[in-house]
Amino acid sequence: MMQRLLSGCTSLKTIKLPPNLGVIADKAFNNCTNLINIDFSKCTKLTKIYLEAFFNCSALNDIDLSKCTSLNEIGKQAFYGCNNATITLPNADIKIPENEDTFGAGAGMVKKVRIHEDNTVLKNNVQDSCSGGEFPEDRIESYY
Repeated sequence: MMQRLLSGCTSLKTIKLPPNLGVIADKAFNNCTNLINIDFSKCTKLTKIYLEAFFNCSALNDIDLSKCTSLNEIGKQAFYGCNNATITLPNADIKIPENEDTFGAGAGMVKKVRIHEDNTVLKNNVQDSCSGGEFPEDRIESYY
């Protein structure tokens, strides 16, 4: 998916991503402020979500990446400003940059990040993703 593919497209409300999608490029959907839903359910080949891919997509609700079992990297500020979103991560080893606000900070922080209960490494990576200290424990939720 190309950089800035739909960046700033305020008329975009929902999108269903294709099963053969391998990466979501830098700023692909950033500032799509009316985007409510993204269907990742068929994205088993998705490996990377790059820099600011969903930056300031403030209307996003649930982001379920649990079927994206090939996902191995989420970039800097990928979900910054998605403050209404609950993100469910797959039970996988995912590289998340330290101190780069991948899941936002302050008022731009996501509502929740859901992590498989057995994946303590991923939980630590999420906690270390905030530039101002640890990602808040009360915004991390386990699932089975």
